[in-house]
Amino acid sequence: MGLFDFFKFKRYDMDTLEGINAIPVPAKNYNSGVDIKDKIYYLLQRKATEHKKAGNMDCAIACLRKSNELSDYEKRPLLMEKEYFRLVKYIESTGDYELAKKESDKIF
Repeated sequence: MGLFDFFKFKRYDMDTLEGINAIPVPAKNYNSGVDIKDKIYYLLQRKATEHKKAGNMDCAIACLRKSNELSDYEKRPLLMEKEYFRLVKYIESTGDYELAKKESDKIF
């Protein structure tokens, strides 16, 4: 790794389960090129919507789970309750009510 590699912004893979699960917590130095959207937890929320619309619920759920993890890491959570519960709703939509209940219990 060169001296200037430290300053390069990371681009995380949000299109595969492996890539989403590999996003570190905390995830730092992410740059989408759009200042207002340079928060990885925010981008994961949006990516979850894309995956859901494409019928890829595994990736959609993984994005929301990772977004929640990133928010939980912060001193003050970054997400609102409504955003945390998107994960529960997405899991419910797959019919896995037991897992949805477990996720719901984690939030409270």
